[in-house]
Amino acid sequence: MTTATQKTSSTRLTIGQPQADGSVYFARQKDPKDGVMKNWFTTAEDLKDSRNGSLTLNFNDAAVQVAKLDVHGHNDWQIGHEAIVSEQCNTQNKGKLNGTYTGLKYGSATSHPRNDNLVAAQYFDDAEPISPSKTEKLSFRPVRCEPC
Repeated sequence: MTTATQKTSSTRLTIGQPQADGSVYFARQKDPKDGVMKNWFTTAEDLKDSRNGSLTLNFNDAAVQVAKLDVHGHNDWQIGHEAIVSEQCNTQNKGKLNGTYTGLKYGSATSHPRNDNLVAAQYFDDAEPISPSKTEKLSFRPVRCEPC
């Protein structure tokens, strides 16, 4: 098990800026788990199903795959909550992220507030939020965060 810490508190981060470990900075936002403002990082690739290489997964398969992910010296990757996926959509063409989002619909870790069988997701071509079934195949981009 490996963990590495970004030196982000004294360095000015730019959206789309690659980090020394290979991850890419894309946002400064509150973590819904603890309400603390954090720097958010992603990979330059969508989550891939290790069983068959597919770049689209249903919600449960994405949760399993991201839990096993150990890249760029980190093993604390997660599927972003709804606001983080929205921010990924907003920053998809910045810096090293430009051209790396190849999926059409990206899923989040946020369940629909009135139907737990649905997940909050977003079309990345027009930023339209949607609520597909958790069984629908979507693209997912792993994220991780660190305190600012």
